[in-house]
Amino acid sequence: MNRTRTLALMVALAAAQALAAGTPAGTTITNTATATFTDPANPGGPSGTATSNTVQATVLPRPDFTVTPNDLGTPGQPDQDAPIPQYDRVGVLPGSQQAFGYTVTNTGNTPVLVDLRTLNRTDTTVQAPTYYLDVNADGLFTPGTDTPLTDTDGNGVPDTGLLQPDQTVRILQVYTVPANATPGTFFGASPNASGQYDPNFTPGGTATPTTPIPNPTTGTGLLTDADNFNRVLVFTPTASVDPVDADPATPGQQDPTPPNPATPPTYTDPNPLVPAAPTRIEVIGDEQNAYPPADPDTANDRVTFLNSVTNGSAQTDSFNLLPPTNLPAGVTVTFLDEAGNPLPIVNGFPVLQNVAPGQTVNFRVVVTYPDTDTPTAITSPALPIVVTVGVDSTSDADTTPEDTAIDRVFPPALSFGDATPALGTSPQPIVDQITVPGAPGTLQPGDITDSQGIYPMDLANLGGYPESYRLTGTVTVPLVGGGSTPVSVQYYLDTNGDGAPDTLLTQDGSGAFITPTVNPGTELKVYGVVNVPANAASTNTGGVNTPLPVTQTATGVTSGIVRTDPNDTLSIAPTGVVAISKSVNASGAQPGGNLVYTVNAVNGFNTAVNNFVLTETNGANTNLFTYTTFAAVGATTTAPGTVLYRFNGGAWQTSPTLPAGLPATSVTRVDVGVDSNGNATMDAGDVLPQGAQINVTFTVTVK
Repeated sequence: MNRTRTLALMVALAAAQALAAGTPAGTTITNTATATFTDPANPGGPSGTATSNTVQATVLPRPDFTVTPNDLGTPGQPDQDAPIPQYDRVGVLPGSQQAFGYTVTNTGNTPVLVDLRTLNRTDTTVQAPTYYLDVNADGLFTPGTDTPLTDTDGNGVPDTGLLQPDQTVRILQVYTVPANATPGTFFGASPNASGQYDPNFTPGGTATPTTPIPNPTTGTGLLTDADNFNRVLVFTPTASVDPVDADPATPGQQDPTPPNPATPPTYTDPNPLVPAAPTRIEVIGDEQNAYPPADPDTANDRVTFLNSVTNGSAQTDSFNLLPPTNLPAGVTVTFLDEAGNPLPIVNGFPVLQNVAPGQTVNFRVVVTYPDTDTPTAITSPALPIVVTVGVDSTSDADTTPEDTAIDRVFPPALSFGDATPALGTSPQPIVDQITVPGAPGTLQPGDITDSQGIYPMDLANLGGYPESYRLTGTVTVPLVGGGSTPVSVQYYLDTNGDGAPDTLLTQDGSGAFITPTVNPGTELKVYGVVNVPANAASTNTGGVNTPLPVTQTATGVTSGIVRTDPNDTLSIAPTGVVAISKSVNASGAQPGGNLVYTVNAVNGFNTAVNNFVLTETNGANTNLFTYTTFAAVGATTTAPGTVLYRFNGGAWQTSPTLPAGLPATSVTRVDVGVDSNGNATMDAGDVLPQGAQINVTFTVTVK
């Protein structure tokens, strides 16, 4: 209790007292007056003496006590905002135990007993404060050593026990800050002391302290000492979570250096799924955007971000990494330390431990997600995967994040194939384009009379970031005369919107055609055009068409994702003629003379012809057998197979001589063919290859 400013009237009296407590109560003060004088009856003799009666007085009790240290507030008034600096603590943790040491002194002249109650703050009440005897007088609470104060007088209040004048006792006020205390909240309390004494106590006797100690200034009322306030301020965590700290030597989080002033800072995935093509991660403020490349398998994909946490408070703290919420199906997030090692798990959370004030610590955020970059992975646009990274101090009572940052994954996805009305493509239909070698190209889809195969294609960016694509395509075209040649597909845009290709895309150094950038969730319609060479052989042989497979591929310039459309085909129509030329050895002949005809037949189609038969007979433009008689026939061919002959529609034979029983004068028809299938007759299975020749020599005698 601080009464120095209110008890000035007592200073002189206190200075006259030999002891701080004064003379013990009950002390008897005796006083007898004596006198010496010259005895008038014997002036020359010894001095005369006289003694008074003895007077007695008893020292009354003056009970008093004090509790120190005092706060800095108004004397006698508990000041909740003015503890002494040593008793004004900041940064205490929820659930922590606080102990404050006090000295209780009997400043009166009689034994006193001091009861200890508590005066709480008016805004935040300390629950169940306890008073202990500070056995080792160190001001610290030591369980098992310091003992609780008890109620020695039976009034239900813990007390100091009986204190003799000038006696002191060291006590501790101990309380626990609530575990759910809100950061920035004050807690505090003051020992509220009052006492009892025995007004009838005499030295040597036994005190029975049952009378309340009055205010020593007035002698009335009740003496209390409650100006000993202590205060604690609950720690307020301060932390920020940011992208990677690229410069640990500089205080605070530092972004990576941008590749150039016009682009955001970037870094690469520290644990790339595809080491040859690590993911590029872009840093924009508190957000990071990852643009992973494609990979060839169907296993889950992943991106590893680097984030950082900075402890902005004035004391060392640890931080829980909170599990992200609202993740898409199949997406998981794992937190690791900067080197990729598991973090300790405390109360179910991975924890960054013992981060010093002002320190910035990097950690990894590993995002694993279902594969999106294989052909059957997705058929609708892939939304960005948004991961909210939250950190929460372990030094507060809640799990509300102190700060959050955003990590996004923009997975690649692509659909490439034949055009459909809706976004994306479908394996159906399988498109076959019919072309005519040697015809002009019209750049008109569906024109089956020109030399161009045109394939309307859709290039749908179903991934998460804009991208352009490299387009390549090829078809192997057979050639007239044998052999084949690869023909590249050329790619066009329809810039005027008339439904036909008109603008050829530019090519890179490898010959691939480069598309404009296709935004996520949109598609680009392109046209693949095959220009069939004029010397292309037909795909139709004997009425059976065997279309040529056209393989087209789209490759992401950034992601490397590859999509192939392998099921379109190209048909090359038969075109050309069978050329037959005929000559005779003389322009005239006498009866009985011979005429020798030479016939040359060439398959000038771009495909084989079947069941090819050369015939000599009377008809609209010939009267050969009216005026001549068959003499001989012979034939050679460049085609594989055996030359066959037939006379007057009879059976086919390998010999050019007339069959028995058929006189020359009766011959009215001679057929020549090549048996390519070896069945000794001419039928639809016999093939005369493209460019093959049959040469026939036919001799007749003029009648």
